[in-house]
Amino acid sequence: MASDQRYYQLTPGRKPIQTLITRTAFLMLGHAFQTAYRVDPAVKKEVDSWPETFTFVMDVEPDGPRMVLVKRNNTLQYLGEREVYNADVVLAVKNVEFGFRMMTGLLSIPRLVFENRQYVKGDLAVVASILRCMNVVVLMMLPGVAGFFLKKVPRLNMQTIKNRVVFYTVGWLGQIK
Repeated sequence: MASDQRYYQLTPGRKPIQTLITRTAFLMLGHAFQTAYRVDPAVKKEVDSWPETFTFVMDVEPDGPRMVLVKRNNTLQYLGEREVYNADVVLAVKNVEFGFRMMTGLLSIPRLVFENRQYVKGDLAVVASILRCMNVVVLMMLPGVAGFFLKKVPRLNMQTIKNRVVFYTVGWLGQIK
């Protein structure tokens, strides 16, 4: 067993700054989903088409931050980083580096999918609905830099302006639930 002494297990280094930025972005995105459900009729229509007691988890593997959204009693609730074992849909990014790049706009979501940096567990029709909602939420959150996250930015109208005003005044910190 002398060969066991020559080999040792390498553990990857932690990335605390990137993890913190990704965790903060998930927090803001979770609150923005709640606000968009209350304010935007397109998001409300999409979320109402999901099954009752639906759970969505956006996760960074292996031990990174996560965002848990639950639809129950005709509301959409952001539950933070709780551990969910039987989620209906899990959208997982494979490591913190790519989660950080996705959340800061350095890597767009279509490119993330193209380069196989994430995986999905669950119904793909519901995932498409979630991504449509996420596009509206990102457009509401980051109006100036939405082009980094979205393939095509929709035209500005009065409903979008009203939604942004509500989001930035009371919805940003989860005041609309």
